[in-house]
Amino acid sequence: TLAELQHAIEYSRRNIEEQKGKVVDENDAELPRRGYIQVDHDFDFDMQSGDQDIVLRVALPRNLLNGFCKIKPLMDVGTRLKEQKNFPSDDDFIPALDLVVRHCSKIKWISIVDKDITFP
Repeated sequence: TLAELQHAIEYSRRNIEEQKGKVVDENDAELPRRGYIQVDHDFDFDMQSGDQDIVLRVALPRNLLNGFCKIKPLMDVGTRLKEQKNFPSDDDFIPALDLVVRHCSKIKWISIVDKDITFP
């Protein structure tokens, strides 16, 4: 849900994996955070809905749900998905390059439609 993703983003940006739960200032660029979650402009659009229970489609490495980078909110989602028998299998994935190409193509098509297509 949107609320779970917001919690995971905040957690990933404020907690340092190596120091087990130590919270830091978000603007401290000196501290490495391997699990720093980034989002695109579509997330900002979803945020405007105000519906914290909206279900989102997200792309992320499956190992984050299993505990890589120790992002607790994502680990909780992984546990819930396993209990619901909805956890992705080893063969259930889309290569990252395909996702990047799709995302960039979407942005390009939006800009073409916005700038180059007019309706009478």
